[in-house]
Amino acid sequence: MRTITVMNQKGGVGKTTTAVNLAAGLAARGRQVCLIDLDPQGHASMHLGVEPSGSTPTIYQVFTGEKTLAEVRQLVAPNLWVAPANTELAAIELELVDVPDRELILRGAMQQFVQTQPMDYIILDCPPGLSELSDGVIAMSEALRVFAVMVPAVSGGSEGVYLKAELSPVTTAVNVAGAVAAVGVALLAFAICSSAAGRSRSRTK
Repeated sequence: MRTITVMNQKGGVGKTTTAVNLAAGLAARGRQVCLIDLDPQGHASMHLGVEPSGSTPTIYQVFTGEKTLAEVRQLVAPNLWVAPANTELAAIELELVDVPDRELILRGAMQQFVQTQPMDYIILDCPPGLSELSDGVIAMSEALRVFAVMVPAVSGGSEGVYLKAELSPVTTAVNVAGAVAAVGVALLAFAICSSAAGRSRSRTK
């Protein structure tokens, strides 16, 4: 089994789009894939047709110990499952603040899950920023696979385009998990400042 985490500190750079399409593509190739939605916005779940409400079990219940991953996952397409999330997950950091080893809860849930539910891939869609949720992902595996979403950007004082990667979570993962492999980058957003654009137009003329 291979675990791939899609994470970046910045929001709106395509993490969920990347995670959902990666999971769907692997499933279409016949791989058994489970996508775990760790963003309280629940967009990965909604992309796959799941909008948890009422009594629908979510990843929140996994963190509180009420449910297992096997109990909350839903089959959404051949070979593809999702462990959905909703806004309840936003409260989990406060609820677990006094729980010892809270960053290891997801690791324990994952270990239990793979023993009974063999998967080829588990894809984790993380929320933006650094939080207890991302800490749980980082601590989940001793050999974490990280798919780092990269954002092309232009600095106001630079003469050219450079790639800016928000990789602080990966650095943290090295310290916590001990081994991190960056398995891919996705160039999903482009930002350019007006001064750099103006210089570029002048050189073109």
